[in-house]
Amino acid sequence: MVPTVFMQIDEMPQLPNGKTDVKALPKPVLTLENVKPENETEEKLFKITSELIETDEFGTTDDLYTIGYTSLTLMKLNTLIYKELDVNLEISVLFNNPTIKKLANEIMISGDGESQLDKLIESSKDMKYYPLTENQLGVYYECMQNPDEIMYVIPMITRFGDMVDAYKLKEAIINTINAHPYLKTRIVTDDEGILKQYRDDDVEIEDIEIIEVDSIDEDYIMKNDIKAFKLDNDQLFNFKIYKTSNEVVLFSNFHHIITDGESQDALFSDIVDMYEGKDLEEEKVDGYILSLIEKNNEDSDKYNDSREFFHYKLSQDILILKILKNSVKNIL
Repeated sequence: MVPTVFMQIDEMPQLPNGKTDVKALPKPVLTLENVKPENETEEKLFKITSELIETDEFGTTDDLYTIGYTSLTLMKLNTLIYKELDVNLEISVLFNNPTIKKLANEIMISGDGESQLDKLIESSKDMKYYPLTENQLGVYYECMQNPDEIMYVIPMITRFGDMVDAYKLKEAIINTINAHPYLKTRIVTDDEGILKQYRDDDVEIEDIEIIEVDSIDEDYIMKNDIKAFKLDNDQLFNFKIYKTSNEVVLFSNFHHIITDGESQDALFSDIVDMYEGKDLEEEKVDGYILSLIEKNNEDSDKYNDSREFFHYKLSQDILILKILKNSVKNIL
């Protein structure tokens, strides 16, 4: 939310009615250092980052936020770094070191990060229960307070022409979901009363209806198909296909506890590839592995030190509260 560029001008241009003349405002000039990559890691990072935002008009010491990156773009960058460089960086590293040079240094000192990740993946192969992330727990408890609310559902309506085969589309969706088994996760309570994600890659997904109609409008779909999900051992997504004489309409709905807008874009891209008969890339780091990574980070000394630091800070008296308390005494 912080502006990238600040400019100081003598006065604001105004329209005859006294309002600011936005069109007359000077265009901000972004000053970048444009330092070129100095080693192989920086060159690879520069290639990845420039392709992601479709510009190479920046350098290795320029802040990625400044050139147009957002938190979502950085998440995507993290995935590409793992894919291209076999290094899994903590998200906090990307947020706190958003320049190519700093990221390159983190990659070089991470050393055995990739081997640790491989060990984590290998050790989790036979696991059935996985922890929920802190974000998932927050979503879960809020949904439990309002179980019938639909604020955490992500519905989407996609209209295709009559060239799309509804039955082939259904098959592509099923095969894509099977290729991303994390989407089949169930939220359950284990024998000790702890919320967990239950993994069953072989479970069949609910049938995807294909309904033939004369016509279908979005208001009807929004009114009849969008419903709240049960978070007690239930499937957390659903699809429905409407087929008319001149189009195929796909309705999808996901719970935000297992996906977001960015990952949904990737999923639908895979559905298109599957429909066209293309091979999907194997997903090595999914939601299960990410939950284990977060759990490992929570158990680390770095996390415990941070927790103790903030616990100490937040347990101290706050100046504003002291002022308010004294003010109330004076008023009384």
